[in-house]
Amino acid sequence: MSSLSSLSLRFGAQAIAAALLLSCGGGGGGGSASTTPPPPPPPPTNTFYVGGTSGGGGGYGDVGTPLLSFSPANLTIAAGATVTWVWQSNGHSLESGPGCSPDAKFSSGGMKDAGFTLTHTFNTPGTYPFFCGVHCGANMKGTITVQ
Repeated sequence: MSSLSSLSLRFGAQAIAAALLLSCGGGGGGGSASTTPPPPPPPPTNTFYVGGTSGGGGGYGDVGTPLLSFSPANLTIAAGATVTWVWQSNGHSLESGPGCSPDAKFSSGGMKDAGFTLTHTFNTPGTYPFFCGVHCGANMKGTITVQ
């Protein structure tokens, strides 16, 4: 092989390597770092947080969610979807029914503590109110609308 052909191959390989390096962000650059934190992620699909935790924050299930709440309070889902309730604090129950009157469509089976989860699949369109049996008088209520 001639030295001119060898030189052309080396130059071509170097040009390709440089192009790849630049396209992968390895070319140095002087981007600035963002000091604004990213927005919090949305709540997991079809998940309610039961009770809250004290202090700070305040997003779905974050520190600072009110202790006597469901977060979110209302949810709209498609028929056949499963909903999960996740207890974040101690001493809450879950009962289905309007106002503070249980209708036995779904229930936690009494008071539960942080870490407990309950799931229920909603197959029939309609509105399904629910409440904390212990704190219903403090307006700890929510609604699931099934379409």
